[in-house]
Amino acid sequence: MPERSERSAGGVVYRRAAHGIEVLVGHQTDWNTGEATVRLPKGHLDTGETPEQAALREVREETGRLARVRERLDETRYAFTDRRSGERVAKSVVYYLMEDAGSGPETRDDEMERIEWVALADAAERLSFETERAIVRRAAETLQSSGPP
Repeated sequence: MPERSERSAGGVVYRRAAHGIEVLVGHQTDWNTGEATVRLPKGHLDTGETPEQAALREVREETGRLARVRERLDETRYAFTDRRSGERVAKSVVYYLMEDAGSGPETRDDEMERIEWVALADAAERLSFETERAIVRRAAETLQSSGPP
């Protein structure tokens, strides 16, 4: 089976609300399986782009929000089969803890059908993929131990 690798970057975007910290999640139809998913904003690195630059761009494009990187959370690795090409894909994703900086100047793309703010305490259980649930738990630990800036 042919193989390829992909690199992506994204983030756990948070904000303070009246009832506590909230995290931004998106509802999306998975391009590979057609299943409805809830996930963090992320996407491929463009040529010459750093993971941090890609994460900020992807958040802006997919959610319409601007963000500031607070710190790198982790890098996940997993593999899947691309149903269109039959290739096995080894994927790595760098995630950042990102503070919301308000609405962006552009409208968001249509990759995510809907975005919503979810209480930090509930965010992990809402996500479709364990790798992303683990990243949100890591973000929660970071925010609880150091507090927002």
